[in-house]
Amino acid sequence: MFLKKSLWHGLTYLFAFLLAFAVIVSLVLEQFSSNVDEVLGTKSELLVSEDDGTLYSTYKPDKKYLNADGTGNSKAIIQAAIDIGHQEGAEGTVLLKNNGALPLTSSASDKTKVTLLGLRSHIPLLGSGMGVKVQGPMITLEDALSRNSTDWDNPDKWDSSRNATTGMDVFNFEGANYDLNPTTISFYDTYNETAGKTYNDRVDSNVNEPARASLEAAAGTSFTEYGDAAIVVLGRSGSESSDYLPGTVTEGQGNTEPLELTTNEKDLLALAKEKFEKVIVLINSCNAMEIDDLKHDDEIDAILNISFPGAYGMLGVADILSGKVSPSGGLADINAAKQMSAPAMMNMGDFEFSNADSLTRSKSKKYIMEAEGIYAGYRYYETRYNDVVENRGNADSATGAYASTGNWDYSKEVTYGFGYGLSYTTFTQEIVGTPEIHQSAHEITMDFTVKVTNTGKTAGKSIVQIYGQAPYIDDGGVEKSAIQLLAFDKTDTLAPNGQDGSSQELTVTVDLQNLASYDNTVDNGDGTKGTYIFDKGDYYFALGNGAHDALNNVLAEKGKTTADGMDYNGNADLVYTWSFTPAGGGNVDKTTFAVSRNNVRISNQIPYADFNYYQDNAVTYLSRSNWSGTYPKTYNNVEAPQKMMDDLNGKYYTVKTTDDTSGFTWGSTETEHKFYQMTQADWDDYRWEELLDQMTINESMYMAAFGGPNIPTAATIG
Repeated sequence: MFLKKSLWHGLTYLFAFLLAFAVIVSLVLEQFSSNVDEVLGTKSELLVSEDDGTLYSTYKPDKKYLNADGTGNSKAIIQAAIDIGHQEGAEGTVLLKNNGALPLTSSASDKTKVTLLGLRSHIPLLGSGMGVKVQGPMITLEDALSRNSTDWDNPDKWDSSRNATTGMDVFNFEGANYDLNPTTISFYDTYNETAGKTYNDRVDSNVNEPARASLEAAAGTSFTEYGDAAIVVLGRSGSESSDYLPGTVTEGQGNTEPLELTTNEKDLLALAKEKFEKVIVLINSCNAMEIDDLKHDDEIDAILNISFPGAYGMLGVADILSGKVSPSGGLADINAAKQMSAPAMMNMGDFEFSNADSLTRSKSKKYIMEAEGIYAGYRYYETRYNDVVENRGNADSATGAYASTGNWDYSKEVTYGFGYGLSYTTFTQEIVGTPEIHQSAHEITMDFTVKVTNTGKTAGKSIVQIYGQAPYIDDGGVEKSAIQLLAFDKTDTLAPNGQDGSSQELTVTVDLQNLASYDNTVDNGDGTKGTYIFDKGDYYFALGNGAHDALNNVLAEKGKTTADGMDYNGNADLVYTWSFTPAGGGNVDKTTFAVSRNNVRISNQIPYADFNYYQDNAVTYLSRSNWSGTYPKTYNNVEAPQKMMDDLNGKYYTVKTTDDTSGFTWGSTETEHKFYQMTQADWDDYRWEELLDQMTINESMYMAAFGGPNIPTAATIG
């Protein structure tokens, strides 16, 4: 009897545990169903439509993507994806340096013999390690440089973990027609098996670049046989939810910061310079690597920033290298000589409140003090440079100098500026006439006409970038960047100089809302504070090859030269100056941009995001009025005040089924609108209200409360 009771007790506990475990697993699988589907190739949800044909007709593809019977033509669709990826790769690649080594042309009768160096030349970083990832077959750098068609039947060419299948279509393309060194390709292929690198790496401080000695030993005499040029690929992986924190490096690599080159990378470059007349470097990273030495090294002939080019973008990179296309990209981030030189890095890390044990929610224990304020990215470097030239705020002090010797020096601190990019040809740009100004109660825009002319010998495209500078008040004024990107556009392909089609006029619209400044102290007269203001004074609008070039043009308009500390003289002809006086008089316009485009009054919404909300003057924010005196310090071991702890522990609302919902309509059957039928519907279309009335209260609650990578279905609205 005792044994039977023990057995039943044991089985009861076991089944209870299994039930609890199954419930937990099912909840996790439900929340992350899309991730599970991606890995297993399964489908958790299937939309079955019984509509009247509206769904298909609304989203019906162009005929060129359909078979004769109306079904999808998969080969045409994939080809379209290849084409857009190809174009993005060509137009997004940025030429940073070129002493004439590029383009590296090749012909069918006399192929250029190229050696690819660097692990990332064989296993390129094509996409993010998490989030928007590259999946399925892809075209690698090796393919784009040496092949003219895909070979996706061979899974080893692109990543066997992506479930390659046989019998895949072959897609033709025009590659660079290079003859690649097979010895180095074989070396990296073998090394990769040991290193275990993939196409979609998460952030990893271990670069895994092989040692020079092993590469050189394996290469033998192949460098001589394939010695027309060396293309060296250096990269850093990138990912959603992962950062390169200061000092997070793998021991023994020889670098002190993660975006600094490692010993093996430097040795690889040294090897390339010793063995090859032409050395071309590709930066395969979405994080700005420290490449200042490469910029100033005369033996490095060219540098291309290719970022993460996606599954087919290497075709565009090959076009740039071979000269089929002239580069027309601009940097989307500033490239600093030392990553620690950004003031934001003073508080970039994993910080936890000193009294974190008193906080009940784990995610509330972390904090970051963004003491840099608005001076992030290029806004810091360019504004500080501007203030050095204008002798403002101790900008030339040694505070914050990391690459400079002595006082802060822009030319030492910055390698390549935001928006910067070179071409194989040359262009002139000019502002035609006076911009057309359009003004209403809460909007001011300017239409600039810019004429672009190709003055070189090669066809190419050019980016028109318009930057702005607002007046800054030193004493008590709202913080403002000295230069800010306002609008941009790109020309069509312009013919070489002297030919028809070498010029084009673009109309570029600038929204002055982007030059307005937020002042959280403004009294709105309705019990709220904070709004966007527009100061009285002169506003400067400048063209330029990036932010720094535009800023130098603005400074030239102000009469500044290299004698004032500029690194080169700007061009005042590329600047338009506009003087603004508030319609109601005074020095500040507090009304024009005080209402949003959705006609909502703007005011402070999250004052508690500032630590000073809980503890007066605890954090000092960086200010142009005193660069050295306000430069951020590191705020570590901070104790959260009691009021902050109360807020961080959360405010809870108990959901009651007895709440009055009589003001809402739930589960209406009077209409049968579907969500997909609302494509392009106006904001005030009456059908939106009827659509929401169709939803049940359970659908609404679930959709509003659901967290995770996908949105739950609502069957009542399709």
